[in-house]
Amino acid sequence: MAICCYLALLSPVGAHTPKGANFLQPEIQQEWLTLRSAHFNIHYEASNSEAAGHMAMVAERVHKRLTGWLGWEPEERTEVVVMDNVDFPNGMATPVPYSRFQIYMPTPVEGQLMDHSPWLDMVFTHEYVHILQLDMASGAPKRLRDIFGRLGNIFSIFIFPQLFAPSWVTEGLAVYGESDNPDGYGRLNGAWYESVMRMEVERGLRSLAEESFEGYSGGRWPYGQIYLYGAYFMQFIETRYGRDAVRRYFQVYSGNLIPWRMDNRSRQVFGQSAKTVWQEFQTYLKRRFKPQLAKIRAQGGGLGRVLVDEPYVNSLLTATASGDLFYYHNDAQSEPTVRRLRQDGSHQVLFPARRVKHMDWHEQSGLLLNREAVCDNVKLYTDLYLWHPGDRSPTRLTRCGRYRIAAWRPDGGAIAALQLDEGASRLLLLSARGDSPELLAELPSGQAIGYMAWAPDGASIVAAVKREQSGWNLELFDLEKRRWRLLTKNSDIETRPQFSADGRRINFLSDHDGVWNLRQLQLDSGEVVTLSNTVSAVSEAVEMPDQSFRLVEYHSNGMAITALDSPRLVLDSYPAKSAQDFRVQSISAEADAPLETLETKKYNPLDTLKPRSWFPLAVIDGGDTPYTGIAIQGEDVLGFHRWSAMPLYYPEQHELGGLAYYSFDDRITLSVQRQFRKRGGNRSVEYIEDEQRIQLLVSHWLNSLDYSLYAAAGLAVEQSDWNVVRGSGRNLEAEDTLAGIVLGYDSTEFYRRSISWVDGRRLGLTLESYDLLGQSDHSGKTFRFDWKEYLRLDEGQVLKLRMMFAWGDQGIEPYDLGGEVEGLSGPGGIMGLGTRHLPLRGFSSGNSKMSGANMGLISAQWRYPLGLYHNGWLAPPIGLGRHSLSLFIDSGDAWNAGESFKPYTGIGAEWSGELLIGYNMIHIGVTFGVAHGMGRLGEDRIYLKVGLPL
Repeated sequence: MAICCYLALLSPVGAHTPKGANFLQPEIQQEWLTLRSAHFNIHYEASNSEAAGHMAMVAERVHKRLTGWLGWEPEERTEVVVMDNVDFPNGMATPVPYSRFQIYMPTPVEGQLMDHSPWLDMVFTHEYVHILQLDMASGAPKRLRDIFGRLGNIFSIFIFPQLFAPSWVTEGLAVYGESDNPDGYGRLNGAWYESVMRMEVERGLRSLAEESFEGYSGGRWPYGQIYLYGAYFMQFIETRYGRDAVRRYFQVYSGNLIPWRMDNRSRQVFGQSAKTVWQEFQTYLKRRFKPQLAKIRAQGGGLGRVLVDEPYVNSLLTATASGDLFYYHNDAQSEPTVRRLRQDGSHQVLFPARRVKHMDWHEQSGLLLNREAVCDNVKLYTDLYLWHPGDRSPTRLTRCGRYRIAAWRPDGGAIAALQLDEGASRLLLLSARGDSPELLAELPSGQAIGYMAWAPDGASIVAAVKREQSGWNLELFDLEKRRWRLLTKNSDIETRPQFSADGRRINFLSDHDGVWNLRQLQLDSGEVVTLSNTVSAVSEAVEMPDQSFRLVEYHSNGMAITALDSPRLVLDSYPAKSAQDFRVQSISAEADAPLETLETKKYNPLDTLKPRSWFPLAVIDGGDTPYTGIAIQGEDVLGFHRWSAMPLYYPEQHELGGLAYYSFDDRITLSVQRQFRKRGGNRSVEYIEDEQRIQLLVSHWLNSLDYSLYAAAGLAVEQSDWNVVRGSGRNLEAEDTLAGIVLGYDSTEFYRRSISWVDGRRLGLTLESYDLLGQSDHSGKTFRFDWKEYLRLDEGQVLKLRMMFAWGDQGIEPYDLGGEVEGLSGPGGIMGLGTRHLPLRGFSSGNSKMSGANMGLISAQWRYPLGLYHNGWLAPPIGLGRHSLSLFIDSGDAWNAGESFKPYTGIGAEWSGELLIGYNMIHIGVTFGVAHGMGRLGEDRIYLKVGLPL
């Protein structure tokens, strides 16, 4: 049971997701060190020693502040992993099998995480709030945890009570915690959250049930709304019931042995039902934000003239000299694209735009794109791509460059690029081909260079720059003198600067006066004027050739492109450099100070590999062979080694059995198993089966954002002895040795609002042999090819096509068609080998007429989305997520040598949905189907399948 909480919003999925288990995980070939402080073990690559040392000081200060606030302190050290394998900020935390979290180093340079606060302070605070809250336990849950440890299975509901609440509770506390400081840091104090909640109030607020079932996977706008609603709910508690009520809201839940009792929790703390308190919360939000809306509108504010408002994201604006506009569009249910908005209002889709982060157009040089790409198979870095009109797709210029933002020099002969590496920000000058990098400026970890733009004469670059003591301001970099000059100095967060065509003004965005608007800096006077007056927030702006502007504004149904046709001073001007001194302070109240308890050593996986829990296993009676035993498991914090064991004792046989499993770097997997089971040969004979199985798998993934390639080799040995224990008969023996090679290709995609995998294919090629080591009851070889094609149709519909063929020698275990579920047979198990049972809906399985060494199967299924419901009952906490209706036709046969292929065909319909249990914690795929099999072997079948969703 993997339980993770995240810091940042996970971007809407708009590309193939690499399938390799090592993707974005620590690399075993790197040199890893561990820095040990009083309450933390911080694990990091040797190249990131400076950041790790700073984090150790941050960690102990944050620990002191947060444990005092929440009234809880972990019994063991918390494991922290510092990562630098992505170019975006994030973090994630989990309490099992021990308290641990990962932090990604890059400083945010845009969006809701852009903040004056030191990034490592903020991310550490957020994740450690998660750790403290999820670790809380008292009464019966604490006693059970003391006995059984930190279970990571379904029984963790009895020992981690804080886990079993809606996601908005957990994320809300963390955002509230990151924002709990006198200096106004954190998202809850930011203008972006204010704007989003303003628009929620205007659109209509979510109910308690809607928000509770939304979770991390919800596809409704705004994305990540659990963070938003949860944070404001905690602030509401403090305002309405007092600051201590926030702490009590979590403390009373620590002794909760029965999960998901939100109503009981509310009555204990507030004396009212959860629904009633949520209604109070909605009233609080309306009273707070409706006056803001009225004030802005009274000043003449409102949303601009809408040009593009297709759901859900329209962004990354860059203009042409003729007045056209390039932009990025993502509707969250199809492949994102780059489009061209022409002056006449027409739209042209230019090319697919997976994971594009920034664009810049030059009339002669083309469209420059910053796009995420897989680096070294396991990292996700940003590289430069180039597109010219007429090209089918962009051409990649760099590899593993880590260029987060880039801009053409006015003459198109060079590129200025921001490079992120090991926490540092570098301003580089590249050739127009993206090579020959020249370092212009570098800021150390903790400082950052954000969005930038060239001066019209090409002699300087304006950029948003974050300094340790002054936060985000605009600065001008002189290329000849290689020197920065401060243009603004105030407490605003400022970003996305651009020069006017004459070079006399700089247009930029800031949160001045608590609203993200378009501003303009007059270089000669040093005055700033405000040009837009949105009721929400402006996240991008570009000046057009006629001196009008195109904006990206936040709307209640997405990010829309609007026009500011006649920009003018809409509010009072103010000086770019404030007379009032503004200095950035640490989120923690105490200043940095050397720690005497630091200890650094080489990373040792044995430090965290020991088991952290155990669970009793027993079958005393019930028609099966009695046994007793325990289940234990462990993994090191970097994930290089994982193991589990279930030693069992069978008292009737006086024998030991069980299961042992080990995985090395998710590449080599070994499994050993022995179990005894009762088998009834007929009414008069009963056997005890002694089954022993060994499996070894060596595998490797090749990852990209377009496809994943998989290669594996496996070996499985299975021996079964059937001993007569009742009646008369002879003892039996069976032994199989199965070896195989599996090759796979996967280019399927899943979007935030998808009902299934779409837009791609999955190919599988398997070769299996029973003869490699001999001593098998079965013999021969089999070859199997499996092709699944997913085609996205209009309005989120999906057509799934499947073609599967297999050829085998007569001695193999035969293929069997029929039923509704695909399953493994024989010793293949963890390797994906031994697939013999294949679904043919409308026919029962086990029919000898559809069994043989050869097999052919084709299938077509049309899926129609019925909705993303994400709602349900609060008690019991059961709801429905996405669901769909489908029609299908299957046709296939299995046959032996000398027999002909005579396909059997079935047709039917299915309803599939996500059953949400515990609000949005447990997703179970439920499929109800009816099928009709044609011909004399066909049946009318009604079936219910329960398993993983989609």
